[in-house]
Amino acid sequence: MKMKVMLTSDVPILGTVGKIKEVAAGFARNYLLPKRLAIEINKKNVKIVNNHIQQLQNHENKLINVAKKLAIKLEQLKLCTQLKIGDNNKTFGAITSTKIANLLHESGFKIDKHKIILYKDIKEIGQYTIDIKLHPQVIAKLSLLVTNK
Repeated sequence: MKMKVMLTSDVPILGTVGKIKEVAAGFARNYLLPKRLAIEINKKNVKIVNNHIQQLQNHENKLINVAKKLAIKLEQLKLCTQLKIGDNNKTFGAITSTKIANLLHESGFKIDKHKIILYKDIKEIGQYTIDIKLHPQVIAKLSLLVTNK
């Protein structure tokens, strides 16, 4: 037998807050409901569920708007850093996401290094476009110039 529930907390295997799922009745009664990880969707709870969903959507929209505003500021920023080059164009060190996060911090932006998407460390001089995932729906394009030290 199945039961429809709305998640009130993130449940690793099941989904995130606000998702409506159909789960086994025993799983809902014995695990989700007692731990307050979900509420049952029935005629009595429909108004509560709809109100909660509306609040979640409003909160999500606010987060997206904040991320979009930050993305605009980051895309206007031009970062520059240096990389030491030795004989035969051999580089010493590399530009990593931690280094980029530090450069952003120096420019007044507190961005977690895990949000900076680098597919590999930068080990050459040149102009780079770095993706920064501010929100699952918002990715900023940062301009980075790497010069010779």
